Amino acid sequence: MPTLVLPYESAVLLVLLAATLVLASFRLLFPRQRNAVRLFCCGAIALVLIANLLLGNYSVPVLEGLRFRGGTTFPAEFATLVVAITCFGGAYIGEVIRGGIEAVPPGQIEAARSLGLRSQPIFWLVVMPQALPSIVPPLGNQYLFLVRATTLGVAVGYAEFFMITSTT
Repeated sequence: MPTLVLPYESAVLLVLLAATLVLASFRLLFPRQRNAVRLFCCGAIALVLIANLLLGNYSVPVLEGLRFRGGTTFPAEFATLVVAITCFGGAYIGEVIRGGIEAVPPGQIEAARSLGLRSQPIFWLVVMPQALPSIVPPLGNQYLFLVRATTLGVAVGYAEFFMITSTT
């Protein structure tokens, strides 16, 4: 029966992304306790990686005779589906973010420069807080559309899509 198992590479990338977001948010919330934040994040990352290694179900190819047995296959159809959805989603999400940033009046940026702020503080303290209200609604719609667009993978093949991520 086809099952969906999170591949090891995806788990590592998700852990690194989550750790980056947690570290950034803790640094903003607790700027004085940097060492405690680092220790907490390193502990959380190590715990998740150890759990993935111990509980994971991985298939490693084994050389038997002149052929490899086992391992995960990656058919061209699935690669095409991943590339198409990634390019489509990336282009639209990039346009949503660009439009939100362009919605900030240029006078706000000029005012921040006149106060002596540099580029990075201008972006994070002036532009992004004003751009977020115009970014969030269309970004949510785009993510929902991407989730619905992945159902087009049925045309590529249901069994193929789910058998790629399962181990044999």
